[in-house]
Amino acid sequence: MLGDLSIDCSHTEIDADAVVLLAEALLSLSQLTRLSFEFSGNAIDSEGLIEFGRHLKELVNLTRLSLEFSDNEIRSDALVEFGEQLQSLEKVVDLDLHFENNEIGSDGFVRFGGKLKNLTRLTKLTVDCSDNEVEIDGLIGFVKHLRSLQQLTELTLCFDQTPDDVWMGKLCQALLEIPQVVVFCIQHSRYTRAELAFRMTDLEQLEPQ
Repeated sequence: MLGDLSIDCSHTEIDADAVVLLAEALLSLSQLTRLSFEFSGNAIDSEGLIEFGRHLKELVNLTRLSLEFSDNEIRSDALVEFGEQLQSLEKVVDLDLHFENNEIGSDGFVRFGGKLKNLTRLTKLTVDCSDNEVEIDGLIGFVKHLRSLQQLTELTLCFDQTPDDVWMGKLCQALLEIPQVVVFCIQHSRYTRAELAFRMTDLEQLEPQ
């Protein structure tokens, strides 16, 4: 019985139709518990992501899922619908999602976070939205949706914005409102909860009076 599967299709010029065929093949592997797919650097559009999700959501025994969709043509609305499809994967505890260099905006990213909050068994979450159109307020909105994840203990968030001290302080505050997280990885820097709180205090002191 196959429980662990990893497939690398990055930079192979596959399109949405090929992704759908791969996804359909997964349906025969209903006992999968760990799945890793790399689709970076292809021509996968929004329709391809949605069709992939339509089949992925049937793999209800997954506990660990890693998906690499960077450098494609995915838009915000598709990401939101994909987030809704992920809600079927109620057993997932470790979720690693890469959507850098697509066509995702702040509003879509916030709404995507609203879908992830239903994955209540998550203990580890990684999301990379670098090289999109996600502003710092979108990041904060996304993070605020994660407060309901009572089992989440490790969060990695990658983005390409360079927030000023005020916005960075607001982001730190939003992160610290996720109750159980003890390790934060923000922009490739690793913080314990205490270290992030100290950083927020430093930023607050830098704010103009």
